[in-house]
Amino acid sequence: MKKTLVAGLCAAMAGIASAGSLSYDHVEAGFVSLDNGDENGVFFGAMRKLTPDVFAEFQLDYSDFTKATAGIGYELFKGNGVSVDLHGGLEYFDFEHGWGSQSESGAFLGLRARKAIGNGSEFSVWLDTGTADFFKGSELGLRTDFSITAQLKGVISYEIGFNDRDYDTFRLGVRYQF
Repeated sequence: MKKTLVAGLCAAMAGIASAGSLSYDHVEAGFVSLDNGDENGVFFGAMRKLTPDVFAEFQLDYSDFTKATAGIGYELFKGNGVSVDLHGGLEYFDFEHGWGSQSESGAFLGLRARKAIGNGSEFSVWLDTGTADFFKGSELGLRTDFSITAQLKGVISYEIGFNDRDYDTFRLGVRYQF
């Protein structure tokens, strides 16, 4: 139910606005819910353009289940408010169990499409795959960033995990563009 609701909300928001531009220089924070509400916490993220085609990004989800990623992306295509990028980097997981904790690290690689949908809002979809032993597998993500003010955006995202990444992740937060 939650997957259908979030996917429908993202699609509806993408369809109601006109083209605009994409943001690469921002920080963000908010609420994160992992594995359909089993783990709730906070998330922090940042993205920074390094060259016209290359950007760096960082994401941290913090609760009893912690996930941190840091990577570099390269735009394969850009134009008319659309960008397609190949991104990859390192990932780290730490999960607190009743009997202790388990930590894993590995690499990830993904493909993402972003579309500016007007007034600084944007919609994106991506497919990532990773190599960490306990969390091998892929995730499909949907995200909408909607304009609150010229520099402040709302963030809604949902990631669907496959294989050993069978946890799903929901984020609701704010993004500040600089």
